[in-house]
Amino acid sequence: MIIRSCEAGECRFLQSNLEEVQLCQLINAIDRTGFLDVDPQTSKVPEGSGAVIRLSVHVYKKNSVQIPDLDRWVDAPNWYEAYMGCLNCFDPPIIDPAIINIYRLLTTFPSADFTGMKTDRLAVWLSHPVIAGTPQTWDEKLIPLQDLAIDAICPGDSSQRQAVILEGPMAFSVSSFLSNRDATAPIFTDGKMTWQVTSRWLLPDEMPDSCQEPPGMHPPEVYPVILWHCDPDMGAIPTPTATITPTPSITPTPLR
Repeated sequence: MIIRSCEAGECRFLQSNLEEVQLCQLINAIDRTGFLDVDPQTSKVPEGSGAVIRLSVHVYKKNSVQIPDLDRWVDAPNWYEAYMGCLNCFDPPIIDPAIINIYRLLTTFPSADFTGMKTDRLAVWLSHPVIAGTPQTWDEKLIPLQDLAIDAICPGDSSQRQAVILEGPMAFSVSSFLSNRDATAPIFTDGKMTWQVTSRWLLPDEMPDSCQEPPGMHPPEVYPVILWHCDPDMGAIPTPTATITPTPSITPTPLR
């Protein structure tokens, strides 16, 4: 299991191996929220100003939903009044309580036994600078900027660019180099070329934007077969009680 943990403004990915009982308690908790039977089209919120939160769960059934500012509606239901500067000047949000419960379950999963995620695949993006800043000198010991620029060009269409994936020691060297430079102006030059360079460690089975495939999770076609059995008697992780106005037509499904 991989989770994203943020403390003091710094975010990182953590990982842990779940035993069968732990996994089943998570599955049972997901089942109890009723999220798998929610109609995603019934939730409505006023036009927001933040990120769109996407929740996707696939166990014995699959369901997904996208809601703007879901994190704000869950953590501070009255935030929109301050944002708009008025009361009762907008339609109140309609968010099924199952969506709130699944959001809280997935974002508050206990992380006491988690450690830093181990990965060796770094995605690197090169683009023409769109921010101001003095170019920083690219390290000659790293893969040349020119080589990265060539690898980022889509074959047959030089106007399209893709992420370049670095692996192993070179990935760690490039990541360390970028981390120790001015992150507010990630502009680099080798004396001939100047590029804006950004990077991010990739999750297992994750692929960034490429010329052939959209970004997302792309597991291998042949995946290890693991058999496990979950029973309601194994228990479930406690889920908080939802507070947002529920959708009248939706009734969360109890644990089977």
